[in-house]
Amino acid sequence: MLSRIRQDNSIFERIFYMMYSVIIFMNIMSSSQITEWRLWGHLNTAVLGVALAVILIAYLVYGYIDRRAFLVGAVLLILCLLIRQQSDKGRDIIYFTAFAYLGAFIDREKAVRRHVIIASATVILVIILYYSGVFYSRSIGRSGEDIVREYLGFNYTTYAANFLFHIVIAYFFVKKKQINLIETGIIVALNIIIFRLTDTQAVFYELFAFLAVLWIIRVFPRLFRYRIFKILTTWLMPVLALIIFALSILYSSDSNILSKADKALSGRLSLANEAISRYGIHPFGNKTEWSTGILGEDRFDDYFYVDSSYINISLTFGVIILIFIIIGFMILGRRMHNEGKYLACVALIFLALHSFTDPQLFEPRYDPMILYLGAAYIYKGKIPLEGTLSEENGENLMNAYQKNEREIRVRTLALRVLKKWYIILIVAAAIGALGTAYRVASNYKSISGSDTATTQEEYQKKLDEYNRNVDTYKKTLDDMEANIQSKLDYIASSELLKIDPNRESLANVHMYFVSDDFSSQNAETDYNANRIIDSYATFLSSGIDLKPLSEEMGIEEIYLQELLSTGKDYSTGSFTIYAKSNDPAKSRQILEYAIAQTDTLYNKAVSDFGDFKVTADPIRVNEVIDSSLQSTINNKATELKNLENSMKQVKQSYEKLEKPQAPASLGKKSGIKDALSFGAKCFAAGLGGMILLTALVIICRRRVLSPDELNKTYNLKEVAVIKKNTSDNSDIYDIASENIAEFSDGAKNVLLVGNAPNKQLFDLMTGIKERLPETQLDHTVKINESKESLDKLKNSDAVVFVEKTGRSNYKTIDKNFDYVANWGKKLIGSIVFQ
Repeated sequence: MLSRIRQDNSIFERIFYMMYSVIIFMNIMSSSQITEWRLWGHLNTAVLGVALAVILIAYLVYGYIDRRAFLVGAVLLILCLLIRQQSDKGRDIIYFTAFAYLGAFIDREKAVRRHVIIASATVILVIILYYSGVFYSRSIGRSGEDIVREYLGFNYTTYAANFLFHIVIAYFFVKKKQINLIETGIIVALNIIIFRLTDTQAVFYELFAFLAVLWIIRVFPRLFRYRIFKILTTWLMPVLALIIFALSILYSSDSNILSKADKALSGRLSLANEAISRYGIHPFGNKTEWSTGILGEDRFDDYFYVDSSYINISLTFGVIILIFIIIGFMILGRRMHNEGKYLACVALIFLALHSFTDPQLFEPRYDPMILYLGAAYIYKGKIPLEGTLSEENGENLMNAYQKNEREIRVRTLALRVLKKWYIILIVAAAIGALGTAYRVASNYKSISGSDTATTQEEYQKKLDEYNRNVDTYKKTLDDMEANIQSKLDYIASSELLKIDPNRESLANVHMYFVSDDFSSQNAETDYNANRIIDSYATFLSSGIDLKPLSEEMGIEEIYLQELLSTGKDYSTGSFTIYAKSNDPAKSRQILEYAIAQTDTLYNKAVSDFGDFKVTADPIRVNEVIDSSLQSTINNKATELKNLENSMKQVKQSYEKLEKPQAPASLGKKSGIKDALSFGAKCFAAGLGGMILLTALVIICRRRVLSPDELNKTYNLKEVAVIKKNTSDNSDIYDIASENIAEFSDGAKNVLLVGNAPNKQLFDLMTGIKERLPETQLDHTVKINESKESLDKLKNSDAVVFVEKTGRSNYKTIDKNFDYVANWGKKLIGSIVFQ
């Protein structure tokens, strides 16, 4: 397993696990029908924002960082900001960056196990809500085949199968033991059930192949120790990425081989080729628009989406982040094989294979292995700190610290950076001022010699046109938003659209009208017979009082009316009433109420059309496939899709509107405003750059920043921490003396080693001597080959490091520590002046 820096961050870990669980739960729920609930969008955004903020604050307060971690974090932060500017998937890149980086400072195996539990529970919850009726029934048929695909409460038919696949590979990624029969039986059963319900074929076969390889490992474990398996684990992902890029870029419908490959991959190559041509491959991504189908549609004529994770990531988030991901997984795969974690290797292989054709690699709701990416870079080539040593001399003492890694509490680093606020502000202000001056000079150069009157007239025309466009776009967007919201409200509330068209419960009754003037043989040509039928149909479509039934069933009248329909047959003088729903009893109840209501129409109809009689066949309730309802659902989906696409286009056009800048030649005010705006941007960029640079300088200076950092680096006990603003240190001297007596095991000669200020050191030694009169104290800043320093060390029984934060240098401390360890002296602990 990738080693992590040993640190007392249990509070941060607990907070991370809690908020991570919330984020995964909300992300998976956002894949379900709950997104159609009116307030879900705002609730989801608020909860996710708060959860991420809590994680970041907890890391700031409780987390640790070293130089390598800082550099990796800075690079990721810069990448995140650049991609956020280029891509329209800002939230996705923020969550990916946070999890990839902060995953380095937690127990990642525990986090993955937590992910498996939360993801499994959330998927089960969605399916329960689906079958309990909270989420309405929804399914589609595969084109040209007699196959019904269930959504199972999700927004797309493939979601349930993909969640199962990723949960299974994550489970075995952190599993210590080999696969067993019980696990195999459960996974096979779930895979078959979900396949039967959703007909998601690729994942179905991938999961069976995954199980087969796991059993091969169990039966022939030695096979996977060969170098070829290590090469496969390490290099499969980059090779697959190159293959899918090459096939997509080279794709042409004229090529027989590529056309067959595209057909085998369900059109993925042609769609990827079109996407690459449309958006291009950029370092930091691009705004991408996908059209994937909603509600009852799986794919439609203008379906447009890139399924391969490798191409999708490069188009949306940029090729640089894709390279970061691939190299991270290569490092991870190599180390997993080196440590003999073959189940994890197989999980990574199948993750790479799955990502060749599916887009889930970048998404935390599917892929918890994202948590390992930052650690792959941060811990490359490091030796982990182990537990507390039983002895603190000789070789054991030498193993108690790792020179190359200095852990710093993030909070301490932040405070140290804030102490340099005046330098940061001065430099940032200078950059802003230079930017402002540059813009003033540029504006002056561009307008020199221009005609002010003409410039004013041209500017005013552009401004008027801009204002007209803004008003038009705002009104259009408001109208579109209202229209979309109206359709969404209808879709969420309509009982008709909640019916499964493949299992519709249809209740119907045939009613016949006969009189002395007409019968079923001549009803078609009888004027009165036709008028009676029309009268009953009009009554049921617009005149029937559904309020009592509405209150009884808890369905609004407008949506209850949709469940009733009529059929006319003038040729036989008959009339049919239909009632539909998902429940046979509910359909019968609606139909019986409608029949009872038509009785109130009889007397008026006799008065208007003459005497006639009404007879009816028995009520029939059948389960039918309603193709017209399926068509209605598809039409509603298409309408909403078209509206959303149109609104996106209008929004993009609106966002691209640029307000014309008043030329500086029109007056000082416009010129100053333009220059100040540019200068403010330069100031912000300079501020951010200086903060990162200052933090990097502080980390690279290798000076002690806090007592906690010093003690963790060398596995030292804390003897005392002395605040520099304390006037009376008698209490601290009491504590220091007691700890020296306790930790030194009765040592009589104690050497104080370190670069503490002379005045503070003299006061400390005096205070300890008064409290421990039998203890001999001496001091040296550096231990080296000089006779004086070596004699002091040789004559001592125990050593205390006495350092000053911001002053003591690790290079000197390392040398002192080496001498103490080589001479096998008792190491008491540290006294640190802050």
